Amino acid sequence: MTIRDSARPARTPSRVLRRLSLASVAALGVSLSLVACSGDAEDAAREGYDSVSEGIVQVDIPDDLVEVEAPESSMWELIYQDGDGEAGGEGVTTQVLIAPELEGATTAMDGPSRFLTLANMGAYEEFRTVDLEDRPAWEREVDAERNADERSFVRHRYVWEGPDGTEYNAVTWGVYDGGTSAAMIQYVSSHLDEDVARTIDESIVVGTD
Repeated sequence: MTIRDSARPARTPSRVLRRLSLASVAALGVSLSLVACSGDAEDAAREGYDSVSEGIVQVDIPDDLVEVEAPESSMWELIYQDGDGEAGGEGVTTQVLIAPELEGATTAMDGPSRFLTLANMGAYEEFRTVDLEDRPAWEREVDAERNADERSFVRHRYVWEGPDGTEYNAVTWGVYDGGTSAAMIQYVSSHLDEDVARTIDESIVVGTD
């Protein structure tokens, strides 16, 4: 299976890892449990994870993923996956993608909205949004504790099919720093691990400069 990227004007999030469809959102900073507030980044990543800090966000990602070069036309600046070589190349089943600083933003939905625009234009096959009632219980538990302002933090889930019919599940996070920048993170996999999704979610920190 192959993951490809669609083209877009440089430096604007209008590209998508389209063919595979392993391309959609992915990391961030103060603990996201405190809701996308500016704060000091934490030094140590959780066991089995590496901490990535770039732009306005810090996030922990599985340490068995390798960083690969993002296509120049990509909306994602950082791409980590379970295989080296080409981003979304043959044999890749899991990715964490990060757009660490989207300028001109006014809410956390800025990044996900750009991604959805591409999806609605047909960049993904059989694309759909996962309804709230079909999401795992941990999301409701975390959200109840976090009590996040949707202007600062959003989380969405999507499902689509690759060219070979493989189904991919994605968790996408959007965060906003309260000024003019937003960031977007996406964890996508053909065998999405909810423990990984929750760890990423709880590790996000915004305002790492």
